[in-house]
Amino acid sequence: SRISARSLHIEHSAIGVDAAQGAEVDIACCTVAGGRTGLLVESAQLTAHDTSMSSMNQSFVTVYEGGQCFLTGSLEVRDSHNCAGPALVATGAGSRLQLGADLSMGDAPSGGGFMAAEGGVIDWVDKGGTADADAITTVSQLAAVLADPAGPCLLCFNGRELEQSDGEHANARIEIKRPVTLVGLRLRLLPGTVVDVQSPDVRLEHVMVTGKGIRDQGLITVGQGAHASLVHCRAEGGSYGIVVRGSAELMHCLSTDASMVGVWVATEGGSANATACTASKCARNGFAVTRGVFRLQGCESLVNGGSGFSAEKGGSMQLDACNARRSQCGYKATGGALITAVNCTAADNVLGFSVSGCASLMVLGRGCSTARSGVHGLVQSAGGVLYVEEGAAADLPSITTRAPRSLLDFQAAFSPAPRTAAVSVPPAAAARQRETPVIDLGGRTLVAPTERASGITSIRIDQPCIVCNGTLELPPGTCLCFDVPGRQVELRDVTLVTTRLYSAIGSGDSGSRAGGSSTPTTSSNTTLACLDDGTLVMERCTVKVLPHQATGTQGATSQQPSASASTSQARPHDFLALVVTGGRAELKDCSLNGVSCCYGLVVRHQGAFASLSNCRLSGWGAAVHVEQKASATAHNVAVSDAQWYGFGVNGVSSELQ
Repeated sequence: SRISARSLHIEHSAIGVDAAQGAEVDIACCTVAGGRTGLLVESAQLTAHDTSMSSMNQSFVTVYEGGQCFLTGSLEVRDSHNCAGPALVATGAGSRLQLGADLSMGDAPSGGGFMAAEGGVIDWVDKGGTADADAITTVSQLAAVLADPAGPCLLCFNGRELEQSDGEHANARIEIKRPVTLVGLRLRLLPGTVVDVQSPDVRLEHVMVTGKGIRDQGLITVGQGAHASLVHCRAEGGSYGIVVRGSAELMHCLSTDASMVGVWVATEGGSANATACTASKCARNGFAVTRGVFRLQGCESLVNGGSGFSAEKGGSMQLDACNARRSQCGYKATGGALITAVNCTAADNVLGFSVSGCASLMVLGRGCSTARSGVHGLVQSAGGVLYVEEGAAADLPSITTRAPRSLLDFQAAFSPAPRTAAVSVPPAAAARQRETPVIDLGGRTLVAPTERASGITSIRIDQPCIVCNGTLELPPGTCLCFDVPGRQVELRDVTLVTTRLYSAIGSGDSGSRAGGSSTPTTSSNTTLACLDDGTLVMERCTVKVLPHQATGTQGATSQQPSASASTSQARPHDFLALVVTGGRAELKDCSLNGVSCCYGLVVRHQGAFASLSNCRLSGWGAAVHVEQKASATAHNVAVSDAQWYGFGVNGVSSELQ
């Protein structure tokens, strides 16, 4: 029997086209919608050109024993979520399904995209065949096949498991260097082994990877320049479950029990789209993006230690119909990151939606809710902006503005990474973010956690902002740096406090100032605060440098230097409280309280300027010093208990009025 047909449209038939018992069928431009199986071939030959199938409940194409099926042109598989079996099946001796078509398969069915079993073969003209899969019985063999860049292949394992043995542990990475479609495989890996995708054309379907992986790396990683589609895949364990540094599409994937993050877009230029994916029981975050772009639809984060969905360091995250449950925070944007969310729910979390740090922005659109959030539903802090669009859910709680809780929180508010422009925001939200952020310390004294204090060497403020109402207690040796070219930072009612460290210098040391006696010296960093560029305005602020008991010989005295002694040539023990090396500093109604052998305000380098108005300086070695062609003005300034001098100017063209 022979049939040749064109422009067929078949609806709601159990089998769309059935070729059997030696028949030859040639069809073109065929549409099959609804039913059990679209194309069925057994002991016959079927050629189909430009085929579209949708809404099958068992399979889309099945080739049984002795059947030959050739698909050319284009093949579209749609609405497959209710399909119980694999979409394309070749089973039985002599069965062959050859794909010479451009395949479009969106949401793969629950049974998977491909199955070749019992001697059946699936050949993909552009991607190779399946014959090698049956011969692969160890992880080492699989690694060798995937690392061979000889050409593309399609490997159907039909749910088989490969467990790595101790003798195979030399394979620290399973590198996928060739275009491949890998179907129905379970991998159990020893600690130190991960899957590393390096090819720009990889598809993983129903692939499960279990193991401890490598510290700070993904159990499955899509590397820079690579692209992968992961459908019904699962990562169990590892520092990170799935890491994307290139680009990836994830559908119906699960990442669980990661010691850090479940699914992470890790680098600038990295991007991922995730649909109906889940991240659960991860020690830190469920889904996260750093500098890259992450779009998620219908995803769920469950029982994670940190945040359900987290964007940081300039990353952008676009969320639609996502759900975050039972984590410390549902959704969190920090470090200049952006999150836009519609129809998203935060349920049973300590915090619902949270944004912190200058240049960080979170936009909540229609349908967002914060069910049973323990402390606050909506939180913004440290200069972050949380914007609720007009017309969003009416039952959202009011926004809570929270003060930073420690110096680490304060430090994290600044130096955001440049944000990608791939995710757009409403004009009104962008306008809100352009306003100068206000960081209200809430009357708190911010200190560094004891175990982390020595790790904070500088806090760099490079964003225009207003910091007010509180105390920053900096660890000894920590510098507060301001660098805002062409812009301004304001400190209002802020106290800066630090302790000067000392260590004894022997009587013969060249650092002593007089009489060979021991002289105190500071630690390596000798500046409390420094303005490099821009404008710094301090109103009603207090600077305190506290003494610290010296170690070793006590009782040293210091010889007074002349007013012309340059601080640029000062000995290591000269501590500088406020230094202006560029830009303009304005001090109004401020109090600077120091200790001997320290300089209160130093203005240095051409173009640097400082003005003092209604200020008080006491206890310094030298209160105000201007040098290296810098300039300063002082009006109604009181100086007391200066060990060396109150005001000093050094060098030609330096000026103090």
